Amino acid sequence: MNNQNLITAVDLGTSKVSTLIAKRSKKKSLEVIGFGISKSNGIKKGCIENVSLAVDSIKDSFAQAVEMSKDYSDSVYVSISGSQMGFENREDYFSQIGSQGVITYEEIISIPKQVNLKARNEFREIIHSFPFRYKIDGHGGIVDPVGMHAQGLDVSTHIVTSNLEQTNLMKQALNGAGLSVEKFVFQPLADYYSSSNIQQKKVNSVMINIGEGTTDIAVFHRGSMVYLSVIPVGGFQFTNDIALTYNMSYEDAENLKLRYGHTSPGSIDIHEEVTINVIGSTTPINIRRRDLAQLMRERALELIRLIDIKLRHAGIKEDPNTVVNITGSASYLSGFFEMIDQYIPNSIIQKNHVNSKIFFPETVQIDQFTTALGLLTFGNNDLNQNLHFADIKNRQFRSDSSKNKIFDKIKTTLKI
Repeated sequence: MNNQNLITAVDLGTSKVSTLIAKRSKKKSLEVIGFGISKSNGIKKGCIENVSLAVDSIKDSFAQAVEMSKDYSDSVYVSISGSQMGFENREDYFSQIGSQGVITYEEIISIPKQVNLKARNEFREIIHSFPFRYKIDGHGGIVDPVGMHAQGLDVSTHIVTSNLEQTNLMKQALNGAGLSVEKFVFQPLADYYSSSNIQQKKVNSVMINIGEGTTDIAVFHRGSMVYLSVIPVGGFQFTNDIALTYNMSYEDAENLKLRYGHTSPGSIDIHEEVTINVIGSTTPINIRRRDLAQLMRERALELIRLIDIKLRHAGIKEDPNTVVNITGSASYLSGFFEMIDQYIPNSIIQKNHVNSKIFFPETVQIDQFTTALGLLTFGNNDLNQNLHFADIKNRQFRSDSSKNKIFDKIKTTLKI
């Protein structure tokens, strides 16, 4: 059931599957009327490893949301991330653009679909195409060519792709839960749409999502995505380090991280100890919390260095006005945000805050649904754009019909 007045968003994460159902108002605003969250099984680092387990997780999360909303759309916007993602820049020339005299908004909006046709690959599925630079008659650096006189247009496009096998597995898992994919949305892009800092379109901005399985990075220039990258390090590695170092179960290590984890050993009392359970022993042992913090600090430093390398590769480190937004479950680790602020200079580091324009139940911890909220906003914009195109086509059809009637009347009068 595809209800145009409702939008369903499903965030497939390594640690949890989140579902939101929102109602669209006549003023194009959104109100969340149903939500659900379940433990993620069968999904690791953005990849489906076990379809049947993933189906159960999706069903559970979706059922919770439907029980609350009493209505739904089964065509959903879905987050996608992980090591299967690919990114490339390409150059294309479109000779037909501008043939009506000037370049129109509708021609520019149609470019991503045309690029997708040229960039098709039997092993990759195109998730997004982002035109970010235009050239007319050899003159480059054009950001918005609408209204310019031209016969043909050179376009630079940033393309986001995914391994086709993985997207098919994701579709299979969602179909198994009774859902179909309306569109995949790269997770950092969804986070960008959820951000209250979208007004930063006039400067370079970065969205970094430090999730359980991966760290996803998206760089925006004047609101256009120009660089994407995925680092295969996230909260899982922090927990796994603890489990291996202290011979603990992963579940116990995760609880220890959440309760006592810190990335600044100097802020921990040197005499403070915590009690842990060791695999193969019935007797708990005590460890120094400062040692635990030191272990986590080393992993945090490794991740921050990798992030810094990516930002340098994106070419934005020279701009002191670059705004770096940090989000994701692993970013809430005590002391971690301060470390990023300290070790990534020449940028404005800030925690991401969710867009308050979406009406959301007050009793819910909104940070659990950051990506899903961005999916809703993306979906709302997508539907509004589709309606805009439909309106343009209707107006063109009515205009053409009127012209035909006038022409017929002239022919009758002249007895042609």
